Amino acid sequence: MVSGDNITAMDLIDIDNDDQNELVIGTEDSEIQVFKRDAIIMEINETDTIRYLCSLGPKLFAYALSNGTVGVYQGRERLWRIKSKNQITCLFGADINDDGHLELITGWNNGKLDIRIALTGEIIYKDNFKSSISGLMIADYNMDDQPELIVCTVAGDVHGFHFQNQTKTNQIDSRMMDNYNIEQETIRELMKRKQNLMQELRNYEENARLQNLADPMILNKGQFLTERGDHFGAIPADTRLKSSLIMQTEDKEKQNDTSQKNCIELRLETTNETKIRAALVFAEGIFNNESMVVFPKDDQISNVVSIPLWPPKDVAIDMHIKCLVGYQSEELEQLKQLTGKIDDIQNVRQQLMVEVADTASMIRAAVVRAEDARLTEQ
Repeated sequence: MVSGDNITAMDLIDIDNDDQNELVIGTEDSEIQVFKRDAIIMEINETDTIRYLCSLGPKLFAYALSNGTVGVYQGRERLWRIKSKNQITCLFGADINDDGHLELITGWNNGKLDIRIALTGEIIYKDNFKSSISGLMIADYNMDDQPELIVCTVAGDVHGFHFQNQTKTNQIDSRMMDNYNIEQETIRELMKRKQNLMQELRNYEENARLQNLADPMILNKGQFLTERGDHFGAIPADTRLKSSLIMQTEDKEKQNDTSQKNCIELRLETTNETKIRAALVFAEGIFNNESMVVFPKDDQISNVVSIPLWPPKDVAIDMHIKCLVGYQSEELEQLKQLTGKIDDIQNVRQQLMVEVADTASMIRAAVVRAEDARLTEQ
């Protein structure tokens, strides 16, 4: 069997649940390939170099990327993933809570250790050490016929952790605790939704308050708000942000213009006269720092913003978009123009002061020379 790129990770995993292990490899070109005998039966594209692969049971395996991403696949389906600014140094699978399923143990270069449930990614234990974790293993370290989790750091420290032994009673308690956790998770989700709805309601109330000020005559120089359409920063409650992806092909007349290359254009647009002042896009694998901020120039602010994208490969990518939306009032434009004029006046003033200083220096030099000449004649 031959892989088309440099291999950076490898493990034996029963991907198709046929009681026979398949060879799973990770490549430098961000691909996960599954070999059954000498044939590739599955390929998965990721966003960075594959650093680690770890079997977690039939059809389940964990992976780690060089950009700090760790996640779990079930066959072709990715169950979850998280990303950190730190780097993964080791992955290991072990049944920590004696529930018959392997948990994912992750060591990080900042000394962090976390243990997660493989199917959900929920953290059930975490710890921190003074130095980077260099290795993980399961062994009967203290010779008591009980396996321990052994954690080694680059500083030479060795730490041991006992597993949790569950009797039938404990298993019943565990099921009760699982039900309790599900209830608590449901409550947290409902509370989160409630907070979001309350925040949205407060925003609507604030917009209504700004649109119905007690004395609009004072704030609008004797004119009501509705006569000129001023909004004082409030946006309508029905404002929506539309997004679309448009294929852009290279213009033959502008082949030398790098901005006209073939790309995917992300177009953001509001549904009314509000203006998009800034846009923040999070997308893994497209931008150098996983994000991009767009600020339109003052003379280009409108309700539409176009962002060119150049995905490095044909792979599904999640994008998260945040936009700063508001109105472009006439008063603000006049203030900007006035500020610009003041800046211009200040620049002219500074230039005049420099020229006056130079002229004064020349006059003083001429007076000194004249006085020297008079004294010499005497």
